Amino acid sequence: MWLICFCCILCAVMQGSLSEEGKEDIHPYQRAFDPCVTHGVLDQDWRSVNNTKGTDKNGKIHCDKAGETDINFPGWFRFKGNAGNRMLDKCPKHDTCGTRQPMWLNGKHPAKVVGMFSRKTCGEEKQRASRVN
Repeated sequence: MWLICFCCILCAVMQGSLSEEGKEDIHPYQRAFDPCVTHGVLDQDWRSVNNTKGTDKNGKIHCDKAGETDINFPGWFRFKGNAGNRMLDKCPKHDTCGTRQPMWLNGKHPAKVVGMFSRKTCGEEKQRASRVN
């Protein structure tokens, strides 16, 4: 999966869901740039780590490369629903998550809500895990 680019800033949110509480405390100008408030949702079931194929259930291979998808790049994105609630933080097996080149975080998710934090992503290509920074 090609997500955002090769450097992600993620927003840690309790229980994997955004709360409506507190939104009224955010200035509208700030809300437009706050990834915890304004973000796209990646919820397709083929994105799930439980999808052990490089395709979706119809045999289609997916790629989130800018210009080859309906995702509006650049932007902030969040895994949710059938896709799971977080991005992987270790190298997945080749041809999983509905793509030939899955991506994962180079580092762990925070244990507690810490706000925004930076992580680079890694990509897997040709059945070998290679760190792409």
